[in-house]
Amino acid sequence: MVVTEDNNIDHANRIEREHPTKHKERDWWKKSVFYQIYPRSFLDSNADGIGDIAGIRKKLDYLQLLGVDALWISPIFPSPNKDFGYDIQDYCAIDPTFGTLKEFDGLIDDVHKRGMYIVMDGVFNHTSDQHPWFQSSLKKEDKRDWYIWSQTPNNWTSAFGGSAWTYAPTRKKWYLHSFAKEQPDLNWDNPAVEEAILSIMEFWYQRGIDGFRLDVFNCYHKKTGLPDNPKRWDWQGLIGGRFYSYINQEHIHDRDQPELMGCLKRMRALADRYNAVLIGETLDERLRYDNAAQYVGENKLHLAFHFQLLHTRWNPIKMTQACRELQRCFATTWPNIVLSNHDFPRQSKRWGAAEERRKIMAFLSLTQKGTPFIYYGEEIAMQESTLPRKQILDPVGKRFWPFFSGRDGCRTPMQWDESPFGGFSAFEPWLPVHRDYRKRNVALQQRAPLSVWNTYRTLLQLRRQHSALHSGDQQWIASPSACLFYRRKTPEESLVCLLNLGNQSVEIPNVAGKILYHTHPDSSNLLRPYEGIIIKES
Repeated sequence: MVVTEDNNIDHANRIEREHPTKHKERDWWKKSVFYQIYPRSFLDSNADGIGDIAGIRKKLDYLQLLGVDALWISPIFPSPNKDFGYDIQDYCAIDPTFGTLKEFDGLIDDVHKRGMYIVMDGVFNHTSDQHPWFQSSLKKEDKRDWYIWSQTPNNWTSAFGGSAWTYAPTRKKWYLHSFAKEQPDLNWDNPAVEEAILSIMEFWYQRGIDGFRLDVFNCYHKKTGLPDNPKRWDWQGLIGGRFYSYINQEHIHDRDQPELMGCLKRMRALADRYNAVLIGETLDERLRYDNAAQYVGENKLHLAFHFQLLHTRWNPIKMTQACRELQRCFATTWPNIVLSNHDFPRQSKRWGAAEERRKIMAFLSLTQKGTPFIYYGEEIAMQESTLPRKQILDPVGKRFWPFFSGRDGCRTPMQWDESPFGGFSAFEPWLPVHRDYRKRNVALQQRAPLSVWNTYRTLLQLRRQHSALHSGDQQWIASPSACLFYRRKTPEESLVCLLNLGNQSVEIPNVAGKILYHTHPDSSNLLRPYEGIIIKES
């Protein structure tokens, strides 16, 4: 790790400073609702068309009003931006595009003053090829074994398409990259690599952050000897092997290795010293809840992302099955519920633009057992943008257009109001604002009592006020196939949640109690399509 003397001095001073969450309760992350901010697209404070740290600070009151508890900040480290921040050049600094280390310290303090938490992105499977570590490895200097080199490449493929190996003439060997060729994989079998990453994590813990979201953590270790992956025979690609080359393999040797458990144990021990949370992103194209669940628990991660529900088409039966499977797999630990993020099309594209669907999915996310994650803009039902080829910036979109246009469509600027560029910037943004920003923005929805934004806010308030919603057990109640009925219960209270994902009304079960909330403006003797009801049992 390279840390300047000035950073060390400032770092030491900060350890002595108090903030409201220094003595946070042990399992604070269970009760919290996380809000993911993609910094480039949240708010531009200096009119350069790119969001920044100062912009986030300006909107903390908004986030507090909405009712979220914790912020997950996508990467803001120095980067050549071959993968927009997920190719890191320096782990212990802030990219000048976003601001300074001092400004980030200010953001940490501002978040904590509001009783909220802040989590950073830990992209530790790979670095940028411009990172000093890789440059040293390339020249066979002191970091020669910090990356994965081979005299001959095996058949492993990159998640971004094509071979996972690139030849380096300087070293006359091939290096491994599970993603873009500008993102070489670190060699986690080298103890010095793990030691360096743990040191970096502690650097940020001591500055005051409350945890890390670990990018593709299950890729850290690779099988000794680098054997070929077997072919996957159950996949029939519709577009062709070039696009689906990654999915056409069984990735049994390039991820999910047994050595990972020891690594997670040591990460967890460090996190526990700071009462920090570890949230893992599990790379698994088979979308298995049980694969993510194996990494959660004592001496492991606190939470692990899984994307089965996110990938489920709008089919009420399949969606209810996915929710039941989620609760089953995490029955002895703690689930999280993620419906959108920076790598997937927005809900509007996956599940349709109807706002009634956005409301019922907010209900599903915020009333089930687990820690919810909200992606910026989903609280106003932001739409997925369709960009012409000349405006595509995402390297994946550039490579696979027109079969896949990439991830830019879910990363467009936040729509704050009706002013030019949606109130995001006074200058033309790095990506175009969605054309509907004048009729879909925060300012308009805050004034509309039945808006998606007010649905989120009301549910977030209820979740904070009722221990059953943020801490209670979940018990399934028999329901029609397109519905989910469940009880959230603590010793203090019992709430029954009824939601209908189908397009037909169903009978409301006989529950003695008081209705706390329903998504529709008027009451009915039936549970109508896309309606959710919370009943406090008497």
